[in-house]
Amino acid sequence: MSKRPHSEARRGNDVSKRPRLEGDVTARALEDIASNADELIAYLEALKAWQKNEDPASPFSHAAELGTLSRELSGSFEVLQNIPSKIGDNHDVSGSPLECAPIPSWTVKPWTVADIPREMPPLPKIKDATLERQAFTHPGVAGHNGYERLEWLGDAYLELIATALIDRTFPTMPSGRCSQVREQLVRNITLSRFFRDYNMDAKAILPPDFKQDLAAQRAGRGRSSDKDVIKTQGDMFEAYVAAVILDDKENGLANCIKWLRDVWSMAIKDHIVREEKDGGSSQQKPNALAEAPQPASGDAQGGVEPTSATQDGEEATTKKKVSPKEQLAKLIVVKGIDIKYKDIPGKEKKDRYLGLPLFTVGVYLTGWGENDKLLGWGTALNKKEAGQKAAMRAIENKKQLKIYCQKKQQSMAAAAAEVLEAGITS
Repeated sequence: MSKRPHSEARRGNDVSKRPRLEGDVTARALEDIASNADELIAYLEALKAWQKNEDPASPFSHAAELGTLSRELSGSFEVLQNIPSKIGDNHDVSGSPLECAPIPSWTVKPWTVADIPREMPPLPKIKDATLERQAFTHPGVAGHNGYERLEWLGDAYLELIATALIDRTFPTMPSGRCSQVREQLVRNITLSRFFRDYNMDAKAILPPDFKQDLAAQRAGRGRSSDKDVIKTQGDMFEAYVAAVILDDKENGLANCIKWLRDVWSMAIKDHIVREEKDGGSSQQKPNALAEAPQPASGDAQGGVEPTSATQDGEEATTKKKVSPKEQLAKLIVVKGIDIKYKDIPGKEKKDRYLGLPLFTVGVYLTGWGENDKLLGWGTALNKKEAGQKAAMRAIENKKQLKIYCQKKQQSMAAAAAEVLEAGITS
């Protein structure tokens, strides 16, 4: 066998001039091996001929070249070694990275009441049977590739798609509340419910102990492992989402977004209805306090001084948004008068839509003859918002507020009289 330098062997088969699939590690490894195939085959044929005594020449004369070539190709062979199975067309979900799917566009349609379906929309089909099987295979099943990689990818897509939909539908919702709504959509208890609604458990490939847990769950018998069952069902739903996207490179993502948009709209129907019913009032009224019932100014109405939230309507709101807490303090507080916001203990409550804990805060007055008197209370998903609601409730109690506004006016008048008298005597 005649020797050829490596550079010469590759010159007629330049990999750089051949098209490659971007991001496909497997394809790159195969191309690298193919570009050196002639030289590798020549070495192997010489070795085979020597073994059969057809060529008396010693193969050790080519050992150095073969060693160099093997080192150069070791990385490519290692890539192939890490691929125990191939899934569909370019769907490798075990060894090399999953083929990249596009990031969802921020042009998703917002939710509307008219688009909320009356029943669960059809489940998107997956044409690649091996990919579908992967999504439903528990990692504890021996001899099979589990859903873990698909679940990891699907979890990211669910978060991103839910974020885009919430951002488009609720433009003025506080970011903290947006996160709570998103959590309602992507948490395991919600996804596991979808999993059961679509009867996906019929396709689940599970270890024997999980099958027993599922049977107990269907029978309504509580078990300590119910949380594991719910998590597994949620994970499989996430894996199915990724499989839907990967199965159709052109339309998989768009189909998945449309499907999730419909499914999720049923889960947060009340939020969508309230948003549409308000007609974007949160956008049209950047300071809702300006249009809330307020005590009027003047002696006949208790001497309540007008605030920036009640002066000149829209002009005032453009200068500064006055919070209920700030306005309440301005209405009744002077030196020696104190209002505090404290938690109100009681039975733990949860939001009817999100299932998240609620906090109740009260606003208390000390002064004007009162000691820690409750003026108002509010309940919300966080203490800050609950405190603002408590202040608003105190402001809206006109009869109660009138008393303390009058006392403030009298106190300020008395203080002014003292200053005037001191000036005269001096």
